[in-house]
Amino acid sequence: MAITLTEEGTYTITVTTTDNVGNIAEKIYTVKIDKTLPIIAVETESVEYAKTRKVVILATDDEGAGLRDNNSYEYYLSTSNSSLTGGEWTNYTSGEEFTIGEGKTGTYYLFVKRVVDNAENISKEAGSIQQIGEEEYQKFGPYKFDNTDPMIKSIEVENNKVKIEVKDEDSGVTKYRYITSGTRITNPRITETNSTEVEATGEIIIEKINEVRYIYVIAEDRVGNRSNIEEVEIPKITIEGQANLETGNGQGGVDLSWNIGTGREKTYKIYQKSETEEEWQEVGETNETRITINTAKDIASPNMPEIELKGIDESNKININQKATDNGSIYKFYVEASDREDNSIVLSTSEEIMIEVKTGIKGYYGVKIDFGHESVEMI
Repeated sequence: MAITLTEEGTYTITVTTTDNVGNIAEKIYTVKIDKTLPIIAVETESVEYAKTRKVVILATDDEGAGLRDNNSYEYYLSTSNSSLTGGEWTNYTSGEEFTIGEGKTGTYYLFVKRVVDNAENISKEAGSIQQIGEEEYQKFGPYKFDNTDPMIKSIEVENNKVKIEVKDEDSGVTKYRYITSGTRITNPRITETNSTEVEATGEIIIEKINEVRYIYVIAEDRVGNRSNIEEVEIPKITIEGQANLETGNGQGGVDLSWNIGTGREKTYKIYQKSETEEEWQEVGETNETRITINTAKDIASPNMPEIELKGIDESNKININQKATDNGSIYKFYVEASDREDNSIVLSTSEEIMIEVKTGIKGYYGVKIDFGHESVEMI
């Protein structure tokens, strides 16, 4: 007699044998039909970029005949989704957490060796089955890792904006951090607590940039990798000038010129203060980098002249030497640069320079000599 059992489950089979005189022997058998496949499950399967990932592989056969003792519990982290590349087989313990991705950048796939139960069922429920050569593995992923720092390729100042170009081919740059300083910092540090964080848009707008001399910047990607710190020096106006005695209707003036480097178009305001004034006065505005200021005039009188009587010569002429010193007028100047599109944005302020406007002694004098009974004027 033959019995065929096809449905999964546990069966009790009682076998009875009777001999010719009626004696009976009976035996009971328990038979379990196991068609349930073992399960290889991976927690944290496919995720966005990270520096590392915590993974748990579960190899189970709870409803089946139990896993064979000679299964290999190994995984392989591969850079390819169709071959075993760039890694090695590593042991795992079912249900225990481990870390993948340390020091790696790119997209990876997790290959896990299949397991077999005591009924010869082979796992293949979770993940996807990938055949490599003659073997089949369960594949999970992709897993995206980024352990490469962004790189700032270029950084420059354009008026009150710092333009930044960053290279990051993986998770992508999401933010900048920066600090500002009036002096150069030898070993700058940028932390979450001492810096300003802004969204990575390709530029940083610096408030009150005229009060800043140096900016230190890093770029940070989506998973927290940071670039090297880059230093940006804010260009300052360098000003020079000299008296121009041909202006101001003969009373003189000043020619000023300055330089502030590159950047968007700017408007410049010129401020002047004489040695007798308390307040600065705006005396000019231009879009150029030079100007002639006619308000800086020689308004100071010469010193009192001094004369020396040299005597009377043989022709009874009186010889007189005289000298006089002209006192010039001293002025201070500085230049303020602002964004031409928005003059309220002050970009830089120059240092003060001091210039003396002195037209000099004209070159002829009037001398009056009083002899008591008459006077003589000599020109």
